[in-house]
Amino acid sequence: MDNRKRARQFLPFNGLKGYGKLLTEAREEEEEERPLSEDRAQKLDNILGHLRKGDHLRLTFYESGRYRTLEGMLESIDRPWHFLRLGGKNISFRHIWEIRKI
Repeated sequence: MDNRKRARQFLPFNGLKGYGKLLTEAREEEEEERPLSEDRAQKLDNILGHLRKGDHLRLTFYESGRYRTLEGMLESIDRPWHFLRLGGKNISFRHIWEIRKI
């Protein structure tokens, strides 16, 4: 076996695609969900009342111990059950921190 082929066997191998990113996220400290002030809750309620399927949004919400931001087209909104669907993810109204139409 020539030296090149022999050296190749010692190159790093990423057999679990995305595992490194998952480990990095797991190391991040969790934060507690912040309570909504009455003003912020009123503002979010007003925005939620005017959303329509197909709106492009930037949404900040609480999930798994941290705040995340997601951009995309609003796929659906279920007012009776209090959740919306954005980027293939169901998000409860009570976990939303901020909504912006883009």
